[in-house]
Amino acid sequence: MKKILILGGTGYIGTNLALYLCNTYDVTVTGTKKTNEILSKIKNIKFLKLRLSNINLTNDIVDLYDIFIMLIPNTQPHSKAPTDKYDIEEIIKPTQILFELLAKKNKKIIFSSTGGAVYGNTNNKISEENDRCIPVNSYGKLKLQLENNLQVIQKSDGLNATILRISNPYGGNHKGYFKSGFINMVLHKLGKDSTINIWGDGSQIRDYIHILDLCEYIKRVVELDNFQILNIGTGTGYSLLDVVEKIFTVFEKHLNLSFENQYIERVPFNVLNVTKSQNTLNYYSRFDLINGLEFEKNTPNV
Repeated sequence: MKKILILGGTGYIGTNLALYLCNTYDVTVTGTKKTNEILSKIKNIKFLKLRLSNINLTNDIVDLYDIFIMLIPNTQPHSKAPTDKYDIEEIIKPTQILFELLAKKNKKIIFSSTGGAVYGNTNNKISEENDRCIPVNSYGKLKLQLENNLQVIQKSDGLNATILRISNPYGGNHKGYFKSGFINMVLHKLGKDSTINIWGDGSQIRDYIHILDLCEYIKRVVELDNFQILNIGTGTGYSLLDVVEKIFTVFEKHLNLSFENQYIERVPFNVLNVTKSQNTLNYYSRFDLINGLEFEKNTPNV
């Protein structure tokens, strides 16, 4: 059984991914403090306390695992950006060292990038993997820098790596435990009868993928043996207002909206071309937005 280490695995994507993979692979997740209450209940998911900048510990564990899934950094694009010093010392430098170690040991790495921030303003064009990336925020710039570092090492040392440019996942919020992403935030507010905050006028268009589809894509990437950059999404875009209306329709409930009118959207359109990932992985998303929301409504424990 292949051994998988999910770096940053106690967050939203990592938790759902660990649950999805743990019956097929030997799964360990890392975190800087302790595992979360969801994963702590699952006996066949191990936890390793690890700070990426602890180079000695990172070096010691490379031989223990076959596949490394990197979900660090896992902050959100609208979160307060970390300082440049933090980026360099806690993420960029240790990640570079980890990539080099993995290349020397012939290990596989799956790097979680972002399709929502790395491309930048595409002027209403659907983004393809070979498009030029011009990110407009610090989150996208950091992800692109890590992508570039990985590609340099891959070209020189033949690192077995896959870069995933992931759209906006939703679902699997585990009764509101996770509120990451716009849809999960709205679903949480729905349960609390709270006002929904909309950035700008709500016209910005995004590509949303259900977390189970994302996990299946990643599971198939585990078995890839050649370098790839893949968009992971649905190829379909919805405005924030469209999303809210569909949620209201599926859940048969309406809430008040509050618009952050001072917010200026720098990326009004972000939808991913997913033809390459569909063909490479022989998988097509099971859920469109309506089906995904209906699944969430009928499966409240996830």
